[in-house]
Amino acid sequence: MPSEKSKEIVAAFQRYLRSGSTEETDTFSLADLRHADEQWGNRDLESDFRIAIRNRIKSLEAEERKIHESRVRTIGYVVSFCVGGLAGYFVSQLSRWSN
Repeated sequence: MPSEKSKEIVAAFQRYLRSGSTEETDTFSLADLRHADEQWGNRDLESDFRIAIRNRIKSLEAEERKIHESRVRTIGYVVSFCVGGLAGYFVSQLSRWSN
């Protein structure tokens, strides 16, 4: 039996399908949506609200993946910059020492 939170999420997505306004559905976290989807199990798999919930889950997962990838990329740039700076410093020190 789905919890009250899951029922609230389903009701919000049903209202979203009627109105087209994502104002209410955007307030739910990825964890809440996953939990609600799991609780509904195999019931109403092809109904519009379940499809809308799964689409929102995919959208939030894609956003999280983009954020993670950008963080990894930023860290890579910072490390590359530091390594390049250190390499330049050591080369300049070696050239100064050999003269």
